[in-house]
Amino acid sequence: MKPGAIRGLVIWLITTLFLIYENLLNTMFGLVARDVGVDLAIDAVQLGVLAAAFVYAYGAMQVPVGVLFDRLDPRRLLTVAALACALGALVFAHSTGVGQAFVGRSLMGLGGALAYVGASTLMAVWWPAWLGLMLGLAQFVDAIGSAVGQPAMAALLEITGWRQLHVAAAVAGATIALGMSLIVDRPAGFALAANRRPLWPSIRRVGGKPALWLAAVFASGTIGTIFSYGVVWNVSLQEAFGNDLQRSAGVNAWLFVGFGGGAAVLGWLSGRRAPRRLLLVVPPAVSAVVIGLLVYLSRIDNPVIVDLATAVVGFGCGSSVLAYELVALDEAPDQRGTAIGFVNAIAFFAASGLQALHGLAADGGLADARGILWVYPLILAVSAAAGWQMAARGRSR
Repeated sequence: MKPGAIRGLVIWLITTLFLIYENLLNTMFGLVARDVGVDLAIDAVQLGVLAAAFVYAYGAMQVPVGVLFDRLDPRRLLTVAALACALGALVFAHSTGVGQAFVGRSLMGLGGALAYVGASTLMAVWWPAWLGLMLGLAQFVDAIGSAVGQPAMAALLEITGWRQLHVAAAVAGATIALGMSLIVDRPAGFALAANRRPLWPSIRRVGGKPALWLAAVFASGTIGTIFSYGVVWNVSLQEAFGNDLQRSAGVNAWLFVGFGGGAAVLGWLSGRRAPRRLLLVVPPAVSAVVIGLLVYLSRIDNPVIVDLATAVVGFGCGSSVLAYELVALDEAPDQRGTAIGFVNAIAFFAASGLQALHGLAADGGLADARGILWVYPLILAVSAAAGWQMAARGRSR
């Protein structure tokens, strides 16, 4: 393997570790929320504000972050981002009230906002011919890391406490920041011209492309399904079918395993130049059909079928990685970060909006849930239609 390829793999590894770290920082709040509420003497509404602090800091930064990666040194950006996460975890660990805790969570979200856009932008210059595969592998490793990390954090929480857990997270963030400062760089000879472009016309040019909005619609349906149906709906749906909590959580895990596997496999097929229409239309269309069957059929007693069907839904949603690949490679190298940031911002806020639907049926039963869950087959069908248009606009494969 050539030295440049080895360097690219090492950079892929450290940026993927940052993705896992950022995801665990966000999701660990669910593990510590009860203890935080007791320790800081805050109510459920304030806990909700703390949970959302990370989410909305992350989402609000997506487009600015993309612009920054087009114009500034990625090593410094990612080093500062990891340090912001570490500082946020440290502030949160030592907070004595909701104000300090809010600042800590917001800092973690601001730093974490650079993780996916940074990884995508770097992989677009290190592995342009295999961008879909490298992003897919990053999502797969992220899914596995999150699946392993959640139980590990729960075990640590029993031994120590939420403050000590966040101190450990701060140490991990500082270690990642050190790795970023030593390793991350663009390939030799790569230079940006973005500092010579006027900022606003550059943003307007990227945001005015129909192909970018098609990619955003595609990503909103696929990612929105994973991070709303998978985060707030599927467990309660399985419980409504009569499964206990452990079994319901096990079913839901297959959604994320399928998502990571689908991203890796479909990214690899894209690198092998499989037909665009096959990759962009069939996976979300199949997910639309299968999720509809899972929601609206009567209880399926065979657990293997339920697990496999749930994994199929996740696998199809893994095609979301192709949206980022297409918008990145459709842009000049000095505007890829901006394009990726646009798509990620729209997909992220779509997922957040879909999560909010849960409140409409949170206290209801299966019938109330089914009255809302028709939205998922619909948005996945819309993603398939957007994929058809994306394939038609793209170069023939």
